[in-house]
Amino acid sequence: MSNMEAMLDKYVMLAEERSRRITRYAENPVVKLDSDSFEYFIRSHRVVIVVFEASWCSPCKVYEPIFLEAARKYRDSGVVFARIDTDEASRIADNYNVEYIPTTLVFVEAKPVDALVGAMEFHTLERMVLKYIRS
Repeated sequence: MSNMEAMLDKYVMLAEERSRRITRYAENPVVKLDSDSFEYFIRSHRVVIVVFEASWCSPCKVYEPIFLEAARKYRDSGVVFARIDTDEASRIADNYNVEYIPTTLVFVEAKPVDALVGAMEFHTLERMVLKYIRS
């Protein structure tokens, strides 16, 4: 195999992976963050809405489809939605004084500017999202 063929194979493989990522994002536009990706991610986007949750948390399970619905509705608005498991990233939760879950924090230019605690109805979350789409 020549160098050119190897480069083409690599390009095709990268293009296929990008296509898979785009498809996954279309299905679920909520990015799962962890301790390694959190800081970089919030610094890489102007407005990020993050829900702090845990797999064992019943209110988190109730809130998950509401958060997902907002992420789908506002995916092209410039606001990015993410989630982080507090059991896997307890240091990050501690850094932002997350005492109850679910807690939804809004980061603008990597700084926390707004918070909602608990599972809320869609219209409450939407009101918060709209404040940062218009700003």
